[in-house]
Amino acid sequence: MEKAFQLRRVVTASAVGVAWLACYAAVLALRPGGDHGILVFSDTVYFVPIALAAVLSAFAAAHAARGLRLFWGLVSISVTIWLAAEVLWLVQDLRTGSVPFPWWTDAMYLVAYAVMPVALLLAFRPSLRLVSAATLLDALLLTGGLALLWWWAVLRPLPVTGELAALAAIAPPAVGLVALGILVSTRLLPARQGTLALKIFGVGLAVATVTDGIYAHSIVSHSYVSGAWLDLGWQAQAVLCALAAYIAARGLDRRSDWARSRTPAPAGAGALIAGVFSILLAVLVAARSSGRISAGLIAVAVALTVLVGLRIWVAVSPGRRSSATDPETGAFRPEWFQQRLRQLAGGARSYGDPFAVALVELDGDRRAGIEVARRLVDEAGEGGAVARLSDDRLAVLLPSAEAADALARAEVLRGRVANLQGNFMPDPVSRGKDAL
Repeated sequence: MEKAFQLRRVVTASAVGVAWLACYAAVLALRPGGDHGILVFSDTVYFVPIALAAVLSAFAAAHAARGLRLFWGLVSISVTIWLAAEVLWLVQDLRTGSVPFPWWTDAMYLVAYAVMPVALLLAFRPSLRLVSAATLLDALLLTGGLALLWWWAVLRPLPVTGELAALAAIAPPAVGLVALGILVSTRLLPARQGTLALKIFGVGLAVATVTDGIYAHSIVSHSYVSGAWLDLGWQAQAVLCALAAYIAARGLDRRSDWARSRTPAPAGAGALIAGVFSILLAVLVAARSSGRISAGLIAVAVALTVLVGLRIWVAVSPGRRSSATDPETGAFRPEWFQQRLRQLAGGARSYGDPFAVALVELDGDRRAGIEVARRLVDEAGEGGAVARLSDDRLAVLLPSAEAADALARAEVLRGRVANLQGNFMPDPVSRGKDAL
C-alpha cells in the first residue's frame, strides 16, 4: 500500500514536469507577443524550474539518505550558482537587450556545471580496482570511442586558441565530455546501485551535456538568442533535477541496498569493437576528405587500435578458465582464490557488500577428496566459486551473503560434504570431518 502511494507521488511529480515542458514548448512554437514577448518570457519564466530545483536540492541535502547528503549539498550549490547566473543574465538582457560573451555569467555557468559531474562521481563511486581485464578494456574502449566522437562532432569545430572567448566556448562541452565519461563508467564498472533520484539526475546531466555542445556552436557562430528552442534543453535539465531532488527529499526511492555495488553491465565485446572501429573509420575518412588529419588524431587512432587488439586477445585467448582451475577437480586454484578474495574485500570496503568464505577440511584418502571436490564444483555450476587450496582443504566463496544467510548455507554445505565423504570413503564408518 505504501509503495503504491509512493509510486503515485512519483508519477504525479513526473506529470507536472512533463506538463511544464509541454507548455514551455508551446509558447516557443506560438511565440505570443512576438520577439519582444518571447524575450521577456524566456528571461523570466525560464528560471522558475531552476529556482525550484535549487530549493528542492537544498531540502534533499537535509533529508535524503545519510550517504547522499553530500551529493545533494553539492547539487544545491551548483544549481544555486546556476540560478544566480540566470538572474544576472536576466537583468543584463532586459536592461541592454544583449549579454556579452564571455561574461561573468559564463564563468558562473562553468563553475555550476563543473560541480555536477563531481557530485555524480561521489554518489556512484565507480571503481577501477575491482574489475577484470576484459571489463576494464570494455570501459576504455567505450569511453575512448565516445570521446573521439564527441571531439569530432562538438569540440573540433570550436576555436582552440588562447583567447578568453575561445576558452569560454570550449569549456562547457569539455566538462560535458567528462560528465558523459562518468555516466558511462557507472554502468560498465563496479559502482553503487544508486537510487531512482540519482538515475534521473544522471539523465538530466546527459541532456545538459548535449545542450551545452549545441550552445557552444551557436555562440561561436553568433546565432544564439534568448527564446530559442535550445532553452528547452536546459529547462528539461532543471525539471529533471527538481524531480530527482523531490524524490530524494521525500524518501520515495529509499532502499537499504542503494550503496551496494551492482554487477557491471555487459558491453558485448563484438558489438563494442565493431562500434569503435566504425567511429574510428568514419572520423578518419571525414578527416582525410577535409584534409585535417593531425598527429593527435593519428595517436588516438593508434591507441584505440591497440585497445581493440588487446580486447580481441582477451576474448579469444584459450584456456583462461582452465589455467585458473585445478585439472583434477575443476575447482579454482589458490591464486584465483586470493585474487577473488581481494576483490570481494575491496567491494566490502567500497560499497559495504557482504560476503562469506566457508573452509572445508576433508579427511580420508586423496582420491575421496578429489571426488568430493568434483561433486561440489559440478553442483555449484558455472557461477560456482569452489577453490582447492590443498589436497584436503577447499574454500567456498559466498558473495552477497549476509551473516544469517552465510550460516544457513554453511550448515547445508556441512551436511552435503559429510554425505559425499560417506559415499566416497572406502570405509563408511570413517567419515571425514568438515570445518567451516
